[in-house]
Amino acid sequence: MFAGRYLWWMLMSTATFLFFAVYFDYVTWGLMQISGCSGTVGRCGSMAAHMGGGLKPTGFLAVAAVVLAATVARIAYLKVNLLWALAFAVWLLASAPFFLLFRDIWAGRLTLEVIAAAAPPSVLLLAGAIAYLCFPLEECRPPDGRVAQGLKLLAALAAGQATLVSLAAIESLAGSTAWLSGSQLSGMVVRQVQLKLGLVGSLWGTLPAFSGAACLVAILAAALALQLGHPGLKRPGRARFG
Repeated sequence: MFAGRYLWWMLMSTATFLFFAVYFDYVTWGLMQISGCSGTVGRCGSMAAHMGGGLKPTGFLAVAAVVLAATVARIAYLKVNLLWALAFAVWLLASAPFFLLFRDIWAGRLTLEVIAAAAPPSVLLLAGAIAYLCFPLEECRPPDGRVAQGLKLLAALAAGQATLVSLAAIESLAGSTAWLSGSQLSGMVVRQVQLKLGLVGSLWGTLPAFSGAACLVAILAAALALQLGHPGLKRPGRARFG
């Protein structure tokens, strides 16, 4: 998937997310008015619960699926290591509870303070990765030299650290494992592994939560400047940073 199409899919995904987060409740209200459910006790409540508790989260899930599929296609098109797609999937999964907070925005229970407090490092990782992939990297000569190799190594280390922290922060992973396997023991084992991964990722608590994410975004910005400023710009081919 080339840059222009990827950018289009990201814009459409953002618009769809905003629709479900902000305007979907107006659709629910309109359907209530059309159906005349106010004449029957409890009918409007069940409709609101179905729309807000079922269809709205499904819309968020569909947006996440489109973003993930488009990103995997973009990474494959650039011939970048597919481990980056796996890392992106982990960041997206770790960010899911944050994005689901926006289903309550119409009820007034979501403020800027709540959003800032609830934002995990994985949101910054998603934003940085998507912004990087939106640039026409396929028109750049693949960077080489010691600087480029150093940036690749730093990006891999920062991404690995950030992915470990994000993986440890997925609270639903242990419960989902226990539910799928039918064994509480497997869920406990997964949770213990998550705790250990979190300790390793944070270097036993010595690194702040956003340090790895901020470092990776800075490295991607430096790599982007190196690629776009390379004399080989507009050369046919695909960039292979990462």
